[in-house]
Amino acid sequence: MKLEVLKPIDLPIPSSGYLKKSKAITDFIKKEIDKNKGAISFKDFMDHALYTKDLGYYSSKKQIIGKDGDFITAPEIGNIFAGAIAKQCALAFTKTNAAYVLEIGAGKGSLAVDILKKLDQMNCLPEQYFIIEKSDKLINFQKKKLREEAPEYSLVVSWITSLPENFDGIIIANELLDAFPFERFARTEEDILQLFVSFEKGSFVYKFQAAEKKLHDYVVMLEEELEGHFHHGYLSEVSFQTHDWIRSVASKINTGVLLLIDYGTSRKEYYAADRSLGWTRCHLLHHAHNEPLIYPGIQDITTWVDFSAVADIAVLMGMKVEGFINQSQFILNSGFEDDFNDFAELDTKSQIELTRQIKFLTLPNQMGENFKCLRLSKNITLGDDWFSESDRAYVL
Repeated sequence: MKLEVLKPIDLPIPSSGYLKKSKAITDFIKKEIDKNKGAISFKDFMDHALYTKDLGYYSSKKQIIGKDGDFITAPEIGNIFAGAIAKQCALAFTKTNAAYVLEIGAGKGSLAVDILKKLDQMNCLPEQYFIIEKSDKLINFQKKKLREEAPEYSLVVSWITSLPENFDGIIIANELLDAFPFERFARTEEDILQLFVSFEKGSFVYKFQAAEKKLHDYVVMLEEELEGHFHHGYLSEVSFQTHDWIRSVASKINTGVLLLIDYGTSRKEYYAADRSLGWTRCHLLHHAHNEPLIYPGIQDITTWVDFSAVADIAVLMGMKVEGFINQSQFILNSGFEDDFNDFAELDTKSQIELTRQIKFLTLPNQMGENFKCLRLSKNITLGDDWFSESDRAYVL
C-alpha cells in the first residue's frame, strides 16, 4: 500500500521568513528519523512539527490565530460564545464545592477576558480563573490581553502548569483535543498498517509498517463494535493522547464540570465507510487542506474528535454525560438574544457586525454544525437546562 504526499495547488506561498523556520524544523525532524532507523510514527512527526521548543508551530510562528494567522477560533469572533460558556460556569458554581474556572489552552486570552466580564455582569465572578497553557508565546498574548482589556481581574487570573488534585469547579477546553498528536492507520485485506514518516530526496514521505499492538488491538475493537471490517485502503486516525488526557483530567476532579468544544462527531460517523481518507486537516494562512507533511512548523495539523471515545472513557472514570449538542444549539439555546434587547437601537454598522458573529458561530457551513459541545460532570448533577435542549448524547 502506498500513500503519496499531495501539495494542494491553491495554497498560498509562505514568506521567506516562514520558509526558513520550516527548514529548521525539517532538519530537526530528519535527524529524529535518522535516529529511529529511517522512520518515525505519524504521531511523533506531528508532535515534533507542532511542539518542539523554539521550532514547532506553536512556539515559532509569530501569529497563528486571527486574520493574520492561519485560522480563527470562536472567541475571536466576538463575545457571544463566551457569554454562553459563562452561563455554564455560573450553573457549575451552584453545584460544586468552589467557584473555580480552569481553561486549558486559552489561545490569545479572548475567551478568558470575555467570560470574566460576563460573569462580573452576572454578579458571579469566580474565586480563581486558572489557565494552563503550554506555549510561552500564547501566555504572553494572554497576559497582554488581560492587562490591556481587563486589568481589574488581574488578581483573579493565574497561570498554572498542571491540573490541581481534587479540583472543584468547571474546566473548559475549546479546540484543544483536535491538536493532540494522533496515530494514523490503514486497513488492507490481510492486515492493519500504521502510518510512519520517512525522508527521501529532500522531502518527507509516507511509509506503512505493521501496526504496533496497541493500535492494532484498538482497530480490531472498532471493527467489532461497528460490526464489520474496514474496507481495503481505508485510512483513519486514533488519538490515544486524547484518551490519556481524559483519564488524567477525570481522575483529578472532585466535584465539577468538564466542557469540551471541538469539531468532531460520534464514533459511528467518525469511522463511517465513506470517510475512507480520515479526518486529518491542516491550516495555512486561512486555507484548509489535507496534507500534513508539507510546510512543517508553519502550518497547523489537526483531526476531528471521536466524541464517543471521549464519553466512554469519561464514564469509566466516574463521570456522567450531561449533554452533547452542536455549537449552533449551544449558542441559540443559551438565550443570548436577551443580552441584545437594544439591537434595534444600535447603529447599522454594529447591527451588521453582531449579525455576522451570529452567522459565523451558528450556520452549518461555518462553525454551527461541525463544532460539538460535550458536557461531562463528576459527583454532581447539573439537571435540565438550556444545554439539555436538543441533546444528542444518545448517538455517542
